Amino acid sequence: LALGFAFRDVASNYLSGIILAFQRPFVVGDIVEIRGHFGAITKVGLGAADLRTPQGQIVVIPNGEVYRQPLKNFSRTGLRRVDLEMMLPYGCDLKKATSTMENALKGMKLRKPDTDFSVLLDEAGEYGMKAMARYWIDYPGQQGYFEARHEGLMAMHGALRSAGIEVAVPVRKVDLSPTMPFVQS
Repeated sequence: LALGFAFRDVASNYLSGIILAFQRPFVVGDIVEIRGHFGAITKVGLGAADLRTPQGQIVVIPNGEVYRQPLKNFSRTGLRRVDLEMMLPYGCDLKKATSTMENALKGMKLRKPDTDFSVLLDEAGEYGMKAMARYWIDYPGQQGYFEARHEGLMAMHGALRSAGIEVAVPVRKVDLSPTMPFVQS
């Protein structure tokens, strides 16, 4: 009986591996997220799948868990949406700022030109309005995604500065004036 329980997980992983071999939700090289682990699939075996994280670690995920859990495959469509946030100060011309950011996105080389993109105000924050920029890129891998984020941030920040619009930063006011007079005895 104890031996049966010990091999239950092993059998489940191998049976799941056989099912996954037919379904093929990913192949070696795909960028996926499984159970909170993000990275590139480096090996698909009957019992487990190996995933290399962007930091270089290898995560071994038993196929039983792969089969039972939701899985995101970022490589399947070849496209990925980039979402970038920028805080705009309350005192700026928000229409001018979002228009400036949109124009900056138009000139990006990594943005897929035939896809939609937008810059919309998302929410009011403590020190400014959060603008959300969204655009699509061809997705060759995680490094291309990081480069597209970098290009988008640099383009929007540079365009805002050229237009005389500063990005909002947190400001803290510290009042050091005494609220009560000192009592000396």
